[in-house]
Amino acid sequence: MKRHILHPEGGYVALLSTIIVAAVLMVAAIQSALAGYHARYNILGTEAKEQASALAQGCADQALSAILTDPSYTGNSVTTSEEGTCEVLPIEFNTPAAGIVTIRTQAEVHGSFANLELQMDMHDIHIDELPEAPTKGTLVVITNVVNDGSGSSDANDFIMHVAGNNPSDSTFPGSDSGVPITLDAGSYSVTETAHAGYRATVSTNCSGTIAAGELKFCTITNDDVTTTLTVIVNVVNDDGGTMTVPEFLPKLNGTAVASGNRNTVAPGTHTVSVTVPGEYVASAWGYECTGLGTATVNEGDNLTCVINIDDVEPPTPECSDTVLMLDRTGSMSSTDLQNERAAANSLLDLYAPLSPLPQVSLGVFAQNGAGEPYPASIVQTLTTGNTTAYDTVRSAITSFLSS
Repeated sequence: MKRHILHPEGGYVALLSTIIVAAVLMVAAIQSALAGYHARYNILGTEAKEQASALAQGCADQALSAILTDPSYTGNSVTTSEEGTCEVLPIEFNTPAAGIVTIRTQAEVHGSFANLELQMDMHDIHIDELPEAPTKGTLVVITNVVNDGSGSSDANDFIMHVAGNNPSDSTFPGSDSGVPITLDAGSYSVTETAHAGYRATVSTNCSGTIAAGELKFCTITNDDVTTTLTVIVNVVNDDGGTMTVPEFLPKLNGTAVASGNRNTVAPGTHTVSVTVPGEYVASAWGYECTGLGTATVNEGDNLTCVINIDDVEPPTPECSDTVLMLDRTGSMSSTDLQNERAAANSLLDLYAPLSPLPQVSLGVFAQNGAGEPYPASIVQTLTTGNTTAYDTVRSAITSFLSS
């Protein structure tokens, strides 16, 4: 007899392998997600690093100007703006050699730091040719672009404009690291050429006054926007109607669109419409549309036009004046006559509650004693329109349809 030996550790090994594989896949997924996060973090860090470098350079330039105009200036100062902080460390004179001045600055923007060391040989600088004091201020123009929708433009796709007293450049492409502009003291303003699909917001210091030797930062942020118009059709079936919303196909500028969908449009005036069959009645357009179905959309707007369509109440049935023709020919048995009399009176009972009351007259088909039929004749003229007159008709029915 053969014996089968079971190895329970085999199932344990298989389970352990499955757990290990799942753990590896989970680690891979986490690493993939972190890679995207770190990539975005690195991009933001790079932009901040570039801005910090520009700030450090600007501070070094300001320190050099101060030395030339004020021999007692030794640095050891901090400049703070909304963009960041810049520190001029203590200036070293005649180091590492006679006549050499060493300027060190450190700038910080959004947690990113930049250090700059500038060495100048004062023998090469003709101080007698420099003004006694700085006559220009420095304005750093930063262009930020946020593409969190359908936008794809970069900072240099935006054209910046600086108006002021003798700016070093009045029109130039934007830069996310900043463009330093020098200008004489006085009033200034920074604008940009409108860029389709983006909405701009400006920081402080994008307009105002600047003093000689002053350093200011202006940031214009351009966020991509989507301009849409939504058409909504509401259908009410409270009087027997059966049509549904998809059967009413609204149109936007003459093109069919689905009810409730957002439609991307250009800024301007647009027209919506819908065809309504005769068994329905439509309200005026409303919500963010005019009653006639027009809407003026500005860039970045998301407007909605609504129309309500209701089924029409069916008309109340009206009964016409009636002539009751009674069959009194020889073919009618006594039972037939009884049934005919009951049917005629039932019709009068149906008419009795109506208003206006239908008028009723009475006619008869009959035959003479020789078995030949008489032609049809009217034996009771139209009633005068009141229930009492029906009593006369009932009496005549009973008289003609008696067995």
